Order: sequence, then structure tokens, then C-alpha cells
Amino acid sequence: MAILLPIVGFPLNESFASPVVSSGLIKELDKRNDLHDIQSEGKSSKTIRLVVWQPPLPYWVKVNTDGASKGNPGLSACEGVFIASACEFLGAFAVPLGTQCAYYTELMGVFMAVHIAHANNWRRLWIGSDSSIVVQAIQRTKLDPPEALEPVWKNIQRKMDSMNIRCSHIYREGNRMADKLANLGLKYPSLHMWGIPPEEIQELLKHDACGLPNYRICKSRERHFHCG
Repeated sequence: MAILLPIVGFPLNESFASPVVSSGLIKELDKRNDLHDIQSEGKSSKTIRLVVWQPPLPYWVKVNTDGASKGNPGLSACEGVFIASACEFLGAFAVPLGTQCAYYTELMGVFMAVHIAHANNWRRLWIGSDSSIVVQAIQRTKLDPPEALEPVWKNIQRKMDSMNIRCSHIYREGNRMADKLANLGLKYPSLHMWGIPPEEIQELLKHDACGLPNYRICKSRERHFHCG
């Protein structure tokens, strides 16, 4: 039976309705040297990188997924947060998965997201994940899932064939809502769903809806800004 996520909108205050920090502004900050290199004696140069969450296009739904595994393998859970183009919260889920590895939890987050989106007739789905391995596998549709997930993957493939799917990588610093809920999922005995944002992510939701940057310490050769 399909798991239906209640389509309950949670429109944000108008002041949070559209991004206020554009990639153009980020580039301008970069030119003005507001992104500083961090030098340590005997060590390579580091820089502060801006990571900005992007909303989906009109008529699309974006889901940010994540997995948590305490020990790899260890106690684990996966999660997804669904957002509409106007930065409207559509719903979220968290699922405890028992003792699993990190790869399993990240995959299950994507699989659950596709399953729920398909059940709700959200056929234009942008998946954002901080697991580059999972993103590359979904993009190429050449996935080698753990044996226990093979029948699940075949079912998800059939659903994806009837959908318009985009899958992209975002750094963990820009995936904080999903990360927060994945850790919450470790506390639940079974599947948990939200039709309105839980208190734990409300400020993060406003932060992302404003287009405000998150900060990542990285090597100087990496780009100074990242949108995802």
C-alpha cells in the first residue's frame, strides 16, 4: 500500500517567500574578498565557502534527503523534507532502519522520497542529497543496491520512469533540515510523518527560504560558492 504524505501546506511569512541572496550577490562578495582564506603554518590554504539551498522551479517539488548511521553500521534512520517552489513546506518523513550502514540509509532516504512523491502525484521531483555516491548512481540509473534493497530498487525504478526526476548533490552544510530530521528519526520506533514543520527545523526552513548562505571550510582550489 502506498504511503500517502498529507498535502498540508505551511506557507512562510511573506518576508521569507523568496530568496534574498542570489548567486550574483555571492559572486560580488567573492570579488570584494569577503570570503577569506585561512592560512596555517605548514598546512595548505583553506577558505570559507558559501553553500546556498535553492528552491525548485514552478510546478516542481524538491525533496532533501539524508541518512544517519551511528557507527556505520550502527543504529540508523533516513529522512526527507518536501518543499514547493514558493518555499512552502509540503511535508516530511523520518524512518528508523535498525542497524545499517551509511550507504543503505542514504539510499532508503531517496527511495522513500520517490515512493511518497509518486503516491502524491508529485511527478516533477528534484532530489537533493549530500551523498555524492548515491547522487551519481541515481543520475546514471546504474545502481548496485545492497541485496536486501534490490526488489525495492526495481519498484522505485518503475515509479521513476513515470516521473521527471532531477538529482543533485548538496554539501551537508546546505542540507541541515534533512540532517536534523534524520537524527530525530533515530528516536522513533516506526515511520513518522509531519504535515507541518516540526519545531526543530522551523528556523532552518526560514533560513533556507531567505536564500541565506551556510558556511563550509574547504580547500582553496574549490569554488567559493555552491548552490544546490
